[in-house]
Amino acid sequence: MRRGFTLVELAIVIVVIGLVAGAILVARSMLDTVRVQSTIRQTAQFDVAITDFKTKYQYMPGDAPSFQFQDGSGPGNGNGMIEDANAAATPGIGRAWSGEVANFWAQLNQSGLKSEAPYSASIPPGGRLSVDGMANPNMPSVKMGVEGTGIFFTNDNGALSNYNISNVYIIGKVSDNDGSDLSFPNTIPPAPLAPVGAMFIKDALTASDLAALDTKLDDGKPQSGNIIAFSEALPGASASCLTGATPAAYNISHGGAACSAAIKYPSVDMSDVPAAAAPTCNGGVTPTPDPGCNPTYGTWDQCAATCDCSVNGGTWNPVNKNCGGGALPNCGCGPGAACYDDVPTNCSGWDNWDHCGNTCHCPGDGGVDVWNPDMQTCDIPDTCPDNSPLDWSGATNCNAFVGGGWNPCTSTCNCPSPTNWTGSTCQCPGDGGADVWNPDTQTCDIPTTCPGGLPLDWSGQANCNAIVSGGWNPCASTCNCPSPTNWNGSTCN
Repeated sequence: MRRGFTLVELAIVIVVIGLVAGAILVARSMLDTVRVQSTIRQTAQFDVAITDFKTKYQYMPGDAPSFQFQDGSGPGNGNGMIEDANAAATPGIGRAWSGEVANFWAQLNQSGLKSEAPYSASIPPGGRLSVDGMANPNMPSVKMGVEGTGIFFTNDNGALSNYNISNVYIIGKVSDNDGSDLSFPNTIPPAPLAPVGAMFIKDALTASDLAALDTKLDDGKPQSGNIIAFSEALPGASASCLTGATPAAYNISHGGAACSAAIKYPSVDMSDVPAAAAPTCNGGVTPTPDPGCNPTYGTWDQCAATCDCSVNGGTWNPVNKNCGGGALPNCGCGPGAACYDDVPTNCSGWDNWDHCGNTCHCPGDGGVDVWNPDMQTCDIPDTCPDNSPLDWSGATNCNAFVGGGWNPCTSTCNCPSPTNWTGSTCQCPGDGGADVWNPDTQTCDIPTTCPGGLPLDWSGQANCNAIVSGGWNPCASTCNCPSPTNWNGSTCN
């Protein structure tokens, strides 16, 4: 006869099962807590890095006018809002992976204030955004979310004007997004800029995790304060992050990924975070903040008020705030050729500037260079500001001086230092009135012989000087013609 379990034995089994189940629940709760705390620490670290960047460069990452974008376009417009490349048409909006949005993490990383592997502003070859742990990451990953969860920064991805927050971290699944649309779906009330297609921020967080994060950092309410919850499913649906109540609450009964979120910067109270130590200089010298010597150029010396231009060479230009004459990466001007990075303000976009020819290709001109080096503009005015006519009478003599610029409204030439305009030419000081400035050697002290004692050959100088940006080499008997022309012995062809 088979013997059954006694009541005592059954009670022991039930107690053991309860203890095991309780331990599993406690362990799961601890893991949830660890994930939430990890995300809080992560955003707090971002807060500190961003604040230090603002202290050092006076602008937000991506928005800083002193940083070129990774693709050579840009820079940021310095308006304090992280926007995409379509900012001119939709000011304040950053809903696509382009412009300042795409370069935010790349610039923060480039500045040395974040030590992770470099982030790319370009979408990887697979055509989808990537996060830490994936090839060519565009942004940090978030441990609290599902695989492919990332965090990026924007002023407004098209959904936030309803909630009175801006300049936020966006957390959601991005690894299946091609970067064309980073807006939220199913906003309540409907967002001014709803998703335009299949691309949008996907759910990545559980409602319970986001509720815990919201409670610790904000007010614990999903549709108010500094943390706003979004979901692919409409409020009230079983798979939604939000209940159908008014006001909505977190739907913590759903255990799967159901939420994405916007978190206002800074995510934590920065009043207790020590400010970056203020630099000091010897001799009572007041430190000069970095005006734009970002890591693209070199290191800024706040006491000497200059940039060492150590990255690609050149000399610091305090007016244009860059290293003029330095060799830029991938400039493509050929071995030993000059590469001009002093891009004029009026040359619309880095891509239109000819780094090798030191000129601007004006848009819409069919490739014909109509850039005016004297007026520094593609749009030559018809009259001066006082409506008086333009005077170009001295422009020819002025243009013969490389680096000079004729002003048709003041009828004078901006002669290169140390020369001065006499009314007809640029004159060197202390020479008794005789013009001994040499536009090819860019000096008032003309050499008497070539290296090795050979005589100077000026026979082709007249034809060479007729080409603005050209320069005759009296020792090589050739002209340094502006790209893409070449010297044929008598002219630039």
